[in-house]
Amino acid sequence: MPVKKRSCFDPSKDIQRNIEKVISYGASQESRLKAEISEYVVTESIEEQFRKLLDRMQLAMEAGGENEIGVWVSGFYGSGKSSFTKYLGMAFDDKRTVDGTPFINHLQARRAMMAQDSGGFSGSLVWNTRYLECVSAGREWKPEQAVVTGLLRRWDTSTKTLLAWRVEHLRAWLEAAAERI
Repeated sequence: MPVKKRSCFDPSKDIQRNIEKVISYGASQESRLKAEISEYVVTESIEEQFRKLLDRMQLAMEAGGENEIGVWVSGFYGSGKSSFTKYLGMAFDDKRTVDGTPFINHLQARRAMMAQDSGGFSGSLVWNTRYLECVSAGREWKPEQAVVTGLLRRWDTSTKTLLAWRVEHLRAWLEAAAERI
């Protein structure tokens, strides 16, 4: 009996769901925020950057510079700059809620979820945007040049890393799973 591809993905999420390609600061409808934050992956690196930023902001405020704080967030296209800054800002707004729960709690829950071993596929795709490849070669980059290179599998608690299947290994994995059924 063949394995249905759908069984490789998180069954609680619609595989046909819309995932926003670009995070917009102006898009703050509760349903959209709920969808966005449910897809957000808070890695240890992101958590560390949140902490560093908050620590430096606290030091600036303690030094009397609360009106002079400026932050520069840089990164490659698609690296999460907009998500990082949007969600951090919303976490400061104690009136911002999703399903009646403060937004900061949803952000904290995403980090807690990543610390758990899911034991299966998350269903998130790993992309190579090919941006650097194009720019380095002096070619114009277009979003359609991006390719899927893998599929996130799970969080490994012992190494504290996300594990992903490379695209070329997915077929072999699916065939092996089908043989076990």
